Amino acid sequence: MAEGYAAAIAAAFVWAVSGAVIARQAWRVDPFSISVVRVTASLLFLVPAIFVLGAQGDFARMSVSDMAQLIGTGFLATALAETLFAVTIPLFGLTRTLTVAQGGTVLFAYVFGLIFIGDKITVLIGIGSLVVVVGVYIVANYGRARTGGPGPIAGESEVAAPAPVSGRFGAVARFARAHAFAVGLTLSIAMAMMWGGASVWLRSASEGFDAAAAAAIRMPVVIPFLVLVAGIQPQSSLRRWAIPRRSLAWLAVSGMTGTGLVVVLIVTSLQRVSAGEFTVLFNTSPLFGMILGAIFLRERITPWVVVGAALVLGGIAMIAIR
Repeated sequence: MAEGYAAAIAAAFVWAVSGAVIARQAWRVDPFSISVVRVTASLLFLVPAIFVLGAQGDFARMSVSDMAQLIGTGFLATALAETLFAVTIPLFGLTRTLTVAQGGTVLFAYVFGLIFIGDKITVLIGIGSLVVVVGVYIVANYGRARTGGPGPIAGESEVAAPAPVSGRFGAVARFARAHAFAVGLTLSIAMAMMWGGASVWLRSASEGFDAAAAAAIRMPVVIPFLVLVAGIQPQSSLRRWAIPRRSLAWLAVSGMTGTGLVVVLIVTSLQRVSAGEFTVLFNTSPLFGMILGAIFLRERITPWVVVGAALVLGGIAMIAIR
């Protein structure tokens, strides 16, 4: 169980770093192309990991149903939810997107886990989860204070114009920009449902299989879908071969870690703790984001950050005690 908690917290830290990279590159590269690069690069981590861990034999043990379910979790969490994440950030802002999506993911993971796989929710787990969510909300929404250091790129803000999306989705993109808050809120809630559902589904589908094998089997279907979606967009960076080299490098690293490594850590955690507990611990990523901001961007640690961090740590302790 302790290994499951550690894996979830490690995944939260890596995802916080990856989320910052996505947020920065979302102003330069369209969301569909971002997803293609990241998911494809994840195989550069997953394929060697399978052989290092000796997990290649797991593929022979997987039934058609096992493979279909694992692929389904990848399609839901990666092809759909992560793409929506990149779409939503420019409309709704990184902080609000993370707060709504991650808080909602906790709720949906508990509800779906209770309904579909019989996860148990004790009083301490429920209270501890609520305390963690409140702490993350405080950090994400009241913890920002900058005393200097690098600022955003000229012309950028937390909610800026997204990379161009035209073609068949042009009218949808124009509507989304005109109703940015409502659309961003709706997409964030949709992401929460997808991630919460995928967590519960993955916990059930990956049982008995190595984490790297369970993660890798999902990608061969996810990648073609994302390439197809990016390819039908006339102005997509991928179709125009217009992804800046520096952005490509950052997104590739983000994919190897934020998709490849994170998925392995997620499967490892879900095989040991409930889907609800996992999502609570994984959704501490905004706290790590603030810590990284303090270290690398010279953002000041405010009293709100201290209060939020204390609540997060206290909530995690309550969950661990059960």
